[in-house]
Amino acid sequence: MSNIVIEISEDNYKMASDDVLCCCEYVNNKGERSHLLACCCDCEAFDQMADRLLKCEKVPPSLLNSFMETFTDRCRIPGLLGGGAMRLNLEVVTPIVIIPLSLVLCAIGPIITLIVLSLLPYFCLVFYFLWKKKTKKSRTKFFFVWGLTSVVFMYILFETIVCANANISIFDNILTTAAIIAMLVALFYAKKDPGIVPEDRLKQYLHDSYSSFGLAMTKNSSKEDLDGFEVIEISDIPTNGNNQEMGYSRDQSFSPHYLDTRENWCSICCIEKPTRSGHCNVCNVCIQNRDHHCVWIDSCVGAKNHRSFLVAMVIFVFIGYYGGYLTLTAVCDPNRPHDIMCSYYVAYRDFKWGLCYASAWYVIVVSTLMLIGLVHQVLLISQNMTSQEHHIAARFGDNHCFIYNPNNIHNHGFIQNWSDFILKRRYVGHYETV
Repeated sequence: MSNIVIEISEDNYKMASDDVLCCCEYVNNKGERSHLLACCCDCEAFDQMADRLLKCEKVPPSLLNSFMETFTDRCRIPGLLGGGAMRLNLEVVTPIVIIPLSLVLCAIGPIITLIVLSLLPYFCLVFYFLWKKKTKKSRTKFFFVWGLTSVVFMYILFETIVCANANISIFDNILTTAAIIAMLVALFYAKKDPGIVPEDRLKQYLHDSYSSFGLAMTKNSSKEDLDGFEVIEISDIPTNGNNQEMGYSRDQSFSPHYLDTRENWCSICCIEKPTRSGHCNVCNVCIQNRDHHCVWIDSCVGAKNHRSFLVAMVIFVFIGYYGGYLTLTAVCDPNRPHDIMCSYYVAYRDFKWGLCYASAWYVIVVSTLMLIGLVHQVLLISQNMTSQEHHIAARFGDNHCFIYNPNNIHNHGFIQNWSDFILKRRYVGHYETV
């Protein structure tokens, strides 16, 4: 009797030990037990891709998707908390690695700086179109982490190299630091709540914003690819055969009053949407006064976060130009505080100054692109029109000079429009606080 008990106990112990994963083991997406050392082994998709590339043949999208699925599943690090190896979230890790590495390469010389700074926007665009066209994930943290990593990395360079080796005044240092803190606070509120309808979906929305931000345990991680999902800016407007959208035709003035009918019902959220709201297929929620979905903050911009979003953009542009100016003056000649132009022999005289010089121009280029978006936002707010309404009006040719819509019934003048925006009011039949 005792022997039988002992045998059963030993069998149970053996089965339990088989289920325990060591720090370098994991269960792959096929349900098989694997090891980190086998990350480069037995990848049929990679072998077929390499074979096609050597033969100069086209790689089909299905083969590329299979390779990316295998790659993301095997991209792991040893787990220290139990449960096996942890999978890296490539959307988070890629920007954190790419930005410092690219700027370090830029420190070599001006030609490499020109090449790398030209390729970085192209890299972002390629990722964006892959995400927009193919990814099955509803949201991506890639662009938000890209922007956040850029800000943190530039600030570290500014403090550790520029301020430590150049005559940067205490006022400039304090002003730059305070501006960065203010921008991060504005970003926090911009991601907090865009004005979700209904509000009981806010908890899930915030969970999607902050979950899976870094590492994922093997047993709790979900399948992550970079392919398959289409982003639709305005998708809940049905179109009939007469080229009319919810009662709106070309001979009518552009007015969100067409939303006041029963078509105001959102079949996806199963709710009655407020006037001037819209459904976002990326966030899968309806947003009050929806402006657009911004990939750079991984959130929609709507009634409750539009002001914070605009403040973050203004501060970002200020930090970019002001910090870039301070860095360039420090690199070119610390004794001449207004000299921002110098020869590449001076700029790349050693590694640290070459790194700062390339980073300064990177920040200036990014800030210029952000400035274009900021001007677009200012022009829309000045006529009390959201990007969603501008997009719909553009489809019917109602915009003049690309940006101005003379038939916008919500336009009550420049001063009144900005007053309503600052006080968080929108015209929805009458003025009311959102």
